[in-house]
Amino acid sequence: MDRIHDHALTGIERLEYELIVRDFVGVLNDGSDDELVAFLHPDVVYRASSTHTVAGRDSVIDLLQQVRVAFEEIHYCILNAAVSGHVVLVEQAIMTNLCAGKLFGTCRSPVFE
Repeated sequence: MDRIHDHALTGIERLEYELIVRDFVGVLNDGSDDELVAFLHPDVVYRASSTHTVAGRDSVIDLLQQVRVAFEEIHYCILNAAVSGHVVLVEQAIMTNLCAGKLFGTCRSPVFE
């Protein structure tokens, strides 16, 4: 009986980890930096690639703000999720909409003469 209980608890824990990540993505889509703080450890490290690392909660939030400003619209969508222990791996789609005439972080309307 205890073994079945342990497996069920592990399944519930895995689901909770996945739901936390889904909540994080929802807050990310809403654009609320204040709410993002609750999801990120002060010493969080984000590795976008082997050559690009951002360390610290404030720096990660600054990066997310830069990404948000770079696009007229941005929306993250989780396609699939897998959980192993305390790790949640997600396959995601990022849908973006660029402004016309985007230049150095500002949106400019095209000019027709």
